[in-house]
Amino acid sequence: MINKTQFQLQVIINKLLELSYNEENVNVVLKKSLAIILDSQSSLSFNNKGLIFIVNENSTLELVAQHNISQEISESCQFVKFGNCDCGRAALTKKNQCISSKNYSKEKINSVNSVVCEEDHCSIPIIYKENVYGVLLLFFEGSIQKSEDEIQLVTTLTNTLGLILYKKKLEKYTSYIKTNLDIHIGKEYFVEIAKFLSKELGMIHCLIGQFEYKKDNTFVKSIVFSSNQKINENITYNLLNTPCNLLLAEDVCFYPNNIQQLFPNDEFLKKLNIESYFGLVLRSRDFTPLGILVFMHNAPTNNFKEKKDIIDVFLHRLVSEIERKSKEDELIAEKKKYKNLFNTLNPQGINLLF
Repeated sequence: MINKTQFQLQVIINKLLELSYNEENVNVVLKKSLAIILDSQSSLSFNNKGLIFIVNENSTLELVAQHNISQEISESCQFVKFGNCDCGRAALTKKNQCISSKNYSKEKINSVNSVVCEEDHCSIPIIYKENVYGVLLLFFEGSIQKSEDEIQLVTTLTNTLGLILYKKKLEKYTSYIKTNLDIHIGKEYFVEIAKFLSKELGMIHCLIGQFEYKKDNTFVKSIVFSSNQKINENITYNLLNTPCNLLLAEDVCFYPNNIQQLFPNDEFLKKLNIESYFGLVLRSRDFTPLGILVFMHNAPTNNFKEKKDIIDVFLHRLVSEIERKSKEDELIAEKKKYKNLFNTLNPQGINLLF
């Protein structure tokens, strides 16, 4: 039998879902969602104030919704790195961080540079399918122990927010595919997808390349190589002593930090000052390796699963384009081969009649 609190919780969830269906703008959805949650504060024993952060493209928590928050808190919490302050720790550990101001000395408050610590609060990660999409910060009265049940109820609400943010991202990608990607093919497509994904994943560099096999070595020849949304000249490099070399065996590699220490002989990583790396093999339908998709950054990165989920949305079309380009390259090579053969057999360029 559903009790009164469970019924109220279901009412709130229904309101959040209805809001997400009727409103397209994510920030507006979150601002109104915060208002809906805080309107229920009498039954959930939280104060009528709070904040919502989302994880932006730089893998940093960004404040997008607030209510009854002082300017001091608003300014100090505009951006929060994973692991910093209670909200950053909630995002990093995927666990609630419920803190009583009594547990914070002035020295500790200053050390984490957070005026939030001066009030009793709870930072609750917004999660869906194990991916962190943001953090909900609420303030409360009474002991933490007394509010455990209410916090568990709010966790159910943050899971709903996670679902909403996940759905909104899919809607965004579907719209982008229809309005941007579907109008491009060939080189234009690779440039467009490289710029978009590197920005969406918060990575500086993106390389899409094809495998080339020369004697006993495997090389990658880039189709497009972008840095900071600008297109570089294409490159060809040997996979020996590089993280890309492991891709053929493991298909997906993710190094959140210290990539240069792990691959000290990779001069390319040193030249670009790379700190983190994420790459995967692009395979045909019969599992033949065609090329690679690689992202690199000059700072540590996280949220591997979310990054992989984003790429999966675009992977089928990307592989199809790689396959199409491979076939075109084969035809061009064949044409060149027969042209060279013809020129060898007919050095004077005499027209032959058959």
